Amino acid sequence: MAEQAAKAPQAVALEQDGQQLRYGEFEAQANRLAHHLRTLGVGPEVRVVLCVERSFDMVVGLVAILKAGGAFVPLDPSSPPDRLSLLLAEAEAPVLLTHADVRLSAPGVTVVRLDADAAQWASQPITPPESGVTLENANYVVFTSGSTGKPKPVINEHRGLAARVAFQRQHIPVHPGDRILFSAAIAFDGAIVDWMLSLCNGAACVLPSNAYDAVEGIAECLEHRAITFSFIPPAMLRALRCPAPALRHITLAGDSTPPSSSRSGPRVARSSTPTAPPSSASSPLRPGSIRRARSGSRSAGPSMACTSTCSTPPSGPSPRHARRDPPRRRRPRAWLFESPRDDRRALRAGSVREAAGRPHVLHRRPRALERGR
Repeated sequence: MAEQAAKAPQAVALEQDGQQLRYGEFEAQANRLAHHLRTLGVGPEVRVVLCVERSFDMVVGLVAILKAGGAFVPLDPSSPPDRLSLLLAEAEAPVLLTHADVRLSAPGVTVVRLDADAAQWASQPITPPESGVTLENANYVVFTSGSTGKPKPVINEHRGLAARVAFQRQHIPVHPGDRILFSAAIAFDGAIVDWMLSLCNGAACVLPSNAYDAVEGIAECLEHRAITFSFIPPAMLRALRCPAPALRHITLAGDSTPPSSSRSGPRVARSSTPTAPPSSASSPLRPGSIRRARSGSRSAGPSMACTSTCSTPPSGPSPRHARRDPPRRRRPRAWLFESPRDDRRALRAGSVREAAGRPHVLHRRPRALERGR
């Protein structure tokens, strides 16, 4: 992100409701807040809760926490107050970033209001602080839904996120002129893909207006904000009924999508969230390997039913975490090696390798593949 700000400080980094924040000012705001967080004791393995509605302050806060070396814990301010209080206590974070209209606090937690207290760090340096983080340090914590009982924290490390960003920069064609929709809820771990992919490639990250509900806000952006890239769950994709004249790439995750046939539309890729295991152990994306989605009309945009032929690999080794909600079934862990070529060799050989302190077994290839089918 700092590289993008140095190359094109006047390019648009964030946009919402007709307002824009350019890369140079975005970088300066994040660095000032990061220095302030350092004075509050934020550093490696220190958690910082962020409970802010979708806004420029939300993205600046996320980046500032990482720049300070901490791990952000995103909470959705629209969640019930009892759940917010429970998660704040479970997060064990000494600092809370929020807005003045969010009523959330806990004993021993320093509350920083990003809107009302901004003058406190206005004089801080605009250069990034020394964070001292390593690849093994935590970078964010998300909570499970708690459908099987108490919500459980899931911790991700810098190694996994760095690997995912590097992979996406290499295999997903994002350019500085692109406009990527930040549609996911902040408490969902997949939301990090939206703003990371855009800000690490010099593209514009477009935030839906808070004046609409989820579907209406996304539809308004796709139709009127010239969105070119979007990460949309298949269930949301089926609910959308709007034209998207500029959309050229959709990434789907979390559910299956029924195929249909007709004219071609945007390119489609399937993905997994940063903390989730892969839905399948498949080859990485290559140019020309993604089939075009099909729609009933040329201007149907994301209201089409889409199909894809490959999945992106997860971002490095599995994250370290507390107990998670039990999965329906166990899947083979793949993509543990230094390069996709090594992964493919491992899949053929059925190798075992230490990753994140635990041995992970890569299953042998299905017999159908060995017979050349």
